Amino acid sequence: MQNARSLSLIVVLVLPVVCSVLTTSVLSQDTTSQSIQSHGEILYVPPQPQLRVNGLYVEDGSSNRVRLKAIQVDWNERVKEYGATWEASFPEESWFTIDDVKRMKEAGANLVEIHINPLPHLMSTRNVVNEVYFTTWIDMWVAWATQCEMYCILDTTGIGARWDWEIALTFPRWLWEGLYPTPTTKAEYDAIMRDLFDLDVTKQDVNREAFMNLWKFIANRYKNNPYVLFSIMNEPFCGSGPENDDSNIALGQSYSTYMERIVDAIRSTGAQQVVFINKPYLWDSQWRMTVKPVNRNNIIWEDHLYVSENTNLDQWKGIINEFVQKFVVEFKTPLFIGEYGFDPTSVIRTAYLTTWRQILADQVAHLDSLQLAGRQWHQWGYIEGEYYDFASPSYSGDLTAEESMGIIQTVLG
Repeated sequence: MQNARSLSLIVVLVLPVVCSVLTTSVLSQDTTSQSIQSHGEILYVPPQPQLRVNGLYVEDGSSNRVRLKAIQVDWNERVKEYGATWEASFPEESWFTIDDVKRMKEAGANLVEIHINPLPHLMSTRNVVNEVYFTTWIDMWVAWATQCEMYCILDTTGIGARWDWEIALTFPRWLWEGLYPTPTTKAEYDAIMRDLFDLDVTKQDVNREAFMNLWKFIANRYKNNPYVLFSIMNEPFCGSGPENDDSNIALGQSYSTYMERIVDAIRSTGAQQVVFINKPYLWDSQWRMTVKPVNRNNIIWEDHLYVSENTNLDQWKGIINEFVQKFVVEFKTPLFIGEYGFDPTSVIRTAYLTTWRQILADQVAHLDSLQLAGRQWHQWGYIEGEYYDFASPSYSGDLTAEESMGIIQTVLG
């Protein structure tokens, strides 16, 4: 609690602590002794595992170049009851276990991304962090990755307004309470979300500070674990709808300036980990990205793109090349492709029924031919025996055991 007070945060336990997952907190990890205490055990840590950015490359502490390779995991804490998420009483069995991390590692992954739940769960009241979510779930996942000597990205879910259920899930009430009339339409939610990133909208200063304080809390909690990496927000502005050129151009700059402030807040805790910055989903009327550089050290830009019914493989390659041109060539910053594959996965049963395996192999080959920090296929829950097998057995994109093994070998082999 002392650390939280020093960050001007109120940390409350909103649920009873019903299980002690870690007998030694990740806060107390001592990397200087080349060991990490987790689950009451001393775990060996290879010399200098912490990553850093050196020019356009990612290196470990021994100056070895590292190319990140992963399969993304969505909603790690979903339990084996369809529709239940983090509210379920722990230790009810979740679909994601340490065996999944081990399977990824054995297949060739060196990274696992851990999606932290949306803001209403992490901070339901402004500046009040739900610490039990970290002690129940995040600490455990970080310990699994550490035990397997895997890097792990802690990534907060984006604030989205594409569908009604997403609005309810991702928008904390404190973004508008006392500042706006209660929003009732998608357009009103979109406007509030855009205001959060618009530094000229001063009434959102209190909320921008709250989000920075959340990241101070996260950074302070895991700053001594060399396997932990930070990703500030997944897919900001995605689904918010186009605005006029002036608005999106201004927001592109404002977003990057705000990301710099959050990176500074993270560094203020002493955390030196790599920070991933997601591209803002903002374009001008000519569909040109309006993103601007983030002028901070030890950062990696992240972007996502899928083959779909509207984007074939050649188009996908061309757009990926545009990403490289923007972030690597123009911004001179490493780029990580954090999501690729097919969207929706069900297109492998329709438009790409006979070609999807070769398309996936071509995606991997193209990404590996480029100057990238790494790549991450989306997503583990589709694999046979994983989340969608019990959540939605009739899902049209469900994969067989043979298909699943082929994908794992293709993207991690």
